[in-house]
Amino acid sequence: QGRAKLRAAQEAKVTAEDTRRAELKLNSDALAAQQRHMQNLEQKTGTLRQRLLQNEQHLGWLHQQLQLEETKATTQMKVEVGALDSSIHKAMGEEATLTKQ
Repeated sequence: QGRAKLRAAQEAKVTAEDTRRAELKLNSDALAAQQRHMQNLEQKTGTLRQRLLQNEQHLGWLHQQLQLEETKATTQMKVEVGALDSSIHKAMGEEATLTKQ
């Protein structure tokens, strides 16, 4: 009877160890899958950060181009206003001269 209990205890121990090994294997496989998933997410995050940086750089370039165009337009408008002002003053002078005659 003692040997039967000892054998049963050993079988229970072997069964428990087998169960623990199987659980450990499952947990190890799950951890490996999670690590692969994390690496994949980190790679995608890196790609997105790189694209964001490129888009920010492009946006900065677009802002510079817009400012350049606005500066050119403002300068052109000042030149045209100056020319019109000169023409008006010249016409006013000619009118004054004609009026005196």
